[in-house]
Amino acid sequence: MGDGDAEGRGAVMADGRDIEVRATSLAHALDDRLSALSDVDAERAVLGAVLLDEHHERSVWQRVSAIVGARHFHDPRHALLWEVFAAIIARGEALDILSAVAELRARNRLNTVGGAQALGDLTDSIATTAHCESHARIVATAAARRELGTIAVRFAKALTDGGADPLALRDRAVEALRAVQINGSAKPSDAHALVSEMWEGIEAGIAGRNPGALPFGVDVLDRMSGGGMKRGGCYFIAARPGIGKTALACQIAGATSEAGARALYVALEPKRVEIVQAITANRAGVGLAKITRAPQTLTQDDLADLNSVSHMIAAWPLHVIDETERDCPDTAGKIEAAMRSLPSPPSLVIVDHLLKLRAVGRYEKPHQGTAEVVASLVSLGKRTGATLLILCHIGRAMSGTSGLYRRPRVEDIAGGDAMNRDADGIVILHREDKYPTTKENVENPLIAGHIDLLAPKLRGVEDNTYGRMRFRGDVQRFEAFEERGT
Repeated sequence: MGDGDAEGRGAVMADGRDIEVRATSLAHALDDRLSALSDVDAERAVLGAVLLDEHHERSVWQRVSAIVGARHFHDPRHALLWEVFAAIIARGEALDILSAVAELRARNRLNTVGGAQALGDLTDSIATTAHCESHARIVATAAARRELGTIAVRFAKALTDGGADPLALRDRAVEALRAVQINGSAKPSDAHALVSEMWEGIEAGIAGRNPGALPFGVDVLDRMSGGGMKRGGCYFIAARPGIGKTALACQIAGATSEAGARALYVALEPKRVEIVQAITANRAGVGLAKITRAPQTLTQDDLADLNSVSHMIAAWPLHVIDETERDCPDTAGKIEAAMRSLPSPPSLVIVDHLLKLRAVGRYEKPHQGTAEVVASLVSLGKRTGATLLILCHIGRAMSGTSGLYRRPRVEDIAGGDAMNRDADGIVILHREDKYPTTKENVENPLIAGHIDLLAPKLRGVEDNTYGRMRFRGDVQRFEAFEERGT
């Protein structure tokens, strides 16, 4: 055997020892860092959200328990609390701080979690349950990282065993990795369960237990949508400036609350007094300009009508919040907090308008943040069962150099792509008297106040349906053409 062969064997042995040293070093390094693969704040936020479910409807528990379990919590005290919460809910009892403390005492584990004060601290550290699913996913993702890290440690240590079969090591590692659940795994419903759920809804509707669609309270919109908005749905009304979006939203809010359904108007652009002024003018048939700018011109009949309507509106389940309020709801999470502050859950939430809402994440491009806001609003409606109606602006873009406008389209709306994907309905308003698309309509008095409506998306009914209304700006009222003649 030549000197070259001996040198080769020595190199192989050196390489083998080097691999063993590196594998051992990697195993130790990974082992030391596994404990850092956790998010204690997210764990506390999930537990606090479950306790903060004020209405005890267990909606928070249902949402987060589909994502995490006791094994996902890195802090053993948090895992214990989760097990306690699960035991209380499994017995059909109401979960709150007192019942959790009683359960911990019964197990002789209250001191283990830091006493009753520790549970109070959980709810103090979270203001809203709006992001509980996001926090649960953070916890589940951290748990998956720890599990993957544990497998990596075992694999690295196994590599130091010179007698181990590499093929067998690889196969065991692959199987272990496949067994790791990332953010949980949902179990699909079978056909029998789906059909049963469908018939439960039909029977509830026949028996009057299901409230059905939530009407707009505006004839043309109700006709176009097949009777109104889906409960828990998210709808967007978009138009260029000056069309009358806010007036339309006020008319819808008034019709909803007059029918006895609770409505919340989040006025991020108008002031709250302007909302009630528009609703009052609409219902009383008294000119808005008289109410806001020239009250000295109000007649005795006007005052009598305003007085009667004011007493009626004061009894409605209508709530308005604007930017003058401290901690104004400018995110989906804050809107949910405002919803939960009401005497009972609202049936309708109007947001005026979309671009005043902030995204939680940071994005390089504005449309990415808007897409996040749209998705969070859609999720808010689904989670709470409230129907959301969001007002959106469309730019004034003209068509070429003619001085004319082109009819607005979904792609003209900020976040339009996200709306097309996630929304239950999109309605676009257009006025030829303000934004003419043909020369014949420039300063044409015959089309003053005429509103064209296009619904490029309405779940459950035919898309691209059209409608027409007349807007009476003096009394902030939208009417069908037949109400006053054409």
